[in-house]
Amino acid sequence: MGTITRGLANNVTTAGRVAATGISNSSVTSVTSFAGITGGNGSFTRLSTTTVGSATASVTLTGMDSTYKLYMIDYAGVAPVNDSVHLQCKWSSDNGTTFHACMASGLRQYNGESDGTAQIGMNGSAGAVQSSTIVLITDCGNDADMANCGQLWISNPASTSLSKMFRSNNVGHHSSDLCWTSWIDGYVNDTTAINSIQFSMASGNIAKGSFRIYGVKV
Repeated sequence: MGTITRGLANNVTTAGRVAATGISNSSVTSVTSFAGITGGNGSFTRLSTTTVGSATASVTLTGMDSTYKLYMIDYAGVAPVNDSVHLQCKWSSDNGTTFHACMASGLRQYNGESDGTAQIGMNGSAGAVQSSTIVLITDCGNDADMANCGQLWISNPASTSLSKMFRSNNVGHHSSDLCWTSWIDGYVNDTTAINSIQFSMASGNIAKGSFRIYGVKV
């Protein structure tokens, strides 16, 4: 018992906390949770997940507030019901009822499954100009093996004095058998606090996909 007590004491700091050196696979067995432990800077907390398995008009992710200064929205395996339609999003201040005008621009790069179609340049069809609708990926295909994924980041959405800056990177399967990559960045041109984001297709429904929102500690 004395050896165990001394071993424990050697791994307790003067502040009364267990040192990192005291935690290992051999020192901790079958632990299911640690009450009261929160992540440090850079840690992610998943707030919600929405999975679409059948035709759905839109997906709204809520939960953004002053708890975090940075939020990350992730989507994967997203495909449209209709062929060759744009994937788009909108920022809302009231859980998907009111949407706010944005300014956004982007770059796109694509490469065809057949040689000779690789290009990079401005993404003129994507982004937004004083519009609440932001196009993330253009001309998404609806073949059985086609899907799209990406991430969006928004800073200080709860601010009532600043525009809300956001950035995104997106990868899509273009209807013309192209690997389509886009980077869309901009800002919500409004000082109203933003608490949600809504995804939809420019025409028709979302056929499938998963959508997640995370709070990021900074």
